[in-house]
Amino acid sequence: MGENKKSRKVQVIPNDLSSGMIARVTDLTELKDIAEAIRKSEERFRSFFEKARDPILLIDDSFHFIDCNIAAVKILGAGSRDEILDKPPAYFSPDYQPDGQLSVIKAEQMIKIAYKKGSLQFEWIHKRMDGVAMYMDVSLTVITLGSKKVLLVHWRDITGSKKAGETIRKLYQAIEQTSEIVFTTDTEGTINFVNTAFENVYGYKKEEVVGKATPRILKSGVMNKTFYKDLWKKLPAGKGLRKEIINRTKDGRLITIHTSFTPIFNDTQILIGYMAVQEDITEKKIAEKKLLDAELQYRTLFEQSPDGICVIDYKTLLPLEFNEKIHTQLGYSREEFSQLKISDYEIIDTPDVIKARATKIMHEGMDNFLSRHKTKNGDIRDVQITIQKIFLHGKPVLYAIFRDVTDKMKLEKTLRQQEIDQQRQIIEATISGQEKEKNELGKELHDNVNQILATVKMYLGMVKAKQDIPINIDLVGKSYDYVNMAIAEIRKLTHSLVAPTLGDAVLHESLQEFIKEVNLTHGFKVKLVIEMNKRQIIDKKKELMIYRIVQEQVNNINKHARAKTVNINLKAKDAHLNLSIADDGIGFDTTKNVNGIGLKNIQSRVEFYSGNMNIISSPGKGCTLEITIPL
Repeated sequence: MGENKKSRKVQVIPNDLSSGMIARVTDLTELKDIAEAIRKSEERFRSFFEKARDPILLIDDSFHFIDCNIAAVKILGAGSRDEILDKPPAYFSPDYQPDGQLSVIKAEQMIKIAYKKGSLQFEWIHKRMDGVAMYMDVSLTVITLGSKKVLLVHWRDITGSKKAGETIRKLYQAIEQTSEIVFTTDTEGTINFVNTAFENVYGYKKEEVVGKATPRILKSGVMNKTFYKDLWKKLPAGKGLRKEIINRTKDGRLITIHTSFTPIFNDTQILIGYMAVQEDITEKKIAEKKLLDAELQYRTLFEQSPDGICVIDYKTLLPLEFNEKIHTQLGYSREEFSQLKISDYEIIDTPDVIKARATKIMHEGMDNFLSRHKTKNGDIRDVQITIQKIFLHGKPVLYAIFRDVTDKMKLEKTLRQQEIDQQRQIIEATISGQEKEKNELGKELHDNVNQILATVKMYLGMVKAKQDIPINIDLVGKSYDYVNMAIAEIRKLTHSLVAPTLGDAVLHESLQEFIKEVNLTHGFKVKLVIEMNKRQIIDKKKELMIYRIVQEQVNNINKHARAKTVNINLKAKDAHLNLSIADDGIGFDTTKNVNGIGLKNIQSRVEFYSGNMNIISSPGKGCTLEITIPL
């Protein structure tokens, strides 16, 4: 090239679209060659631009699209290039990107960074013309087009891979968060994945087993060896297996596992490993056993109950389920009773009343009443019935308990009659005792006091008849003595009828005073021993009852026993008051002579206070009366 030739710089777009080529043109031929090269380069670029499978667009310094290829038109769902050109990238984007930034602002930031750095790659969410979102891998490259720098935009649709990744992420989260145990192994059996549930249930950490251990660490030693042989025979053959097994945890506990083993194949159907999905059903099995035990216990109680039990359909009033007792106590077979309505054996209420009662129980929940049932052979039985509304298999039914109380009611009737008879005997004994006391009182007044007073009257009459004679001092003195004697006799009678000091005094003081008088007036000696706290409080009525029993028995001894000594012992022990009266008299045969009025009076008093009376005696051996009364 000559030095006198005019020269200039010309910029040319190369094949790689990323650099220019500067040539010094020295003549017109060279200039034409350069122009031809530029034209061919542009043709190659346009051909590459149009034929590219991926969307390619151009952005100028206005931040708008100035060109795009057919692939871009198709992926955006546009009708032509005109719908894309002169629009910014944010136009084909949602309002916000995943990081929360406005698309219009973030797009401008990305474009500025690309212009500054020369290139930039990032992920972006674009939006088709119909509003469907697309994940794009965006590559921005600064190129020179003519005399202008523009951004070459290359899109790669990664929607599918993003969705697949999102699906995998969700699946992984689901596996991690599930309560079921999930682990996988390679074809050799080495564990290559375990989820959180595996760690929680078995107690092994991921780092302890992944890549290091096989499922053999979970073997309990309880399962039959044929199970494992069958397992490793089916899995490599592409067959799954479901079964309950017993495994062992890291700390040695045995747990029941429901497991599902399945082989894992790749896209070309080559076996690449195995997956186990397991559920710890230990608690469930325990609960099932408890439920079975409870059901067995209920069934045992149901069948062995001493009462008739029947589950009744409240609409038809027919039995749905019943135990052995209910049909045998009515004399029917199981088959016969299964066809009977309540009205077929109920004799008090009419069918309408029975139906109304069932409706009432369904509303109020329960009823308890006494009724009468007729057996197959016509006997009438008294029945205490309790009916409750329950739910059986989700449906309301009547749960009835029929308790045969015929014998109980007969016994109660007998006991009531016995109580009436006993009360009558007590009243008769009381009346007899009162009559006896009246007779004794009459005898004493007539035979003793009356005679004394008659003598006094006679003496005073003699004194009166001799009024003109000086008073016979001797007669008056005798009259005075007889009056004192009458007073003493009357005092003894009143003491026998009333406990004179029991009003304000405690029991032991009254007894001591009574025994003192007995020892002065009777032909035997009485010894009183009291073993109880003087401050111990005893009901006044019981004190009086004890006093009367002592008084009555001492009177019996005086009349019948011919005793020389009497020992009375009173003590409080174990919340009971114990009284013992023993004499050394002639005694009697307890099988023949225990029906005297005195003893009946004592027995009636003891029974009135729920006490016990025992008589120990035999001819020539004296008599001991033992009384026990609850305090």
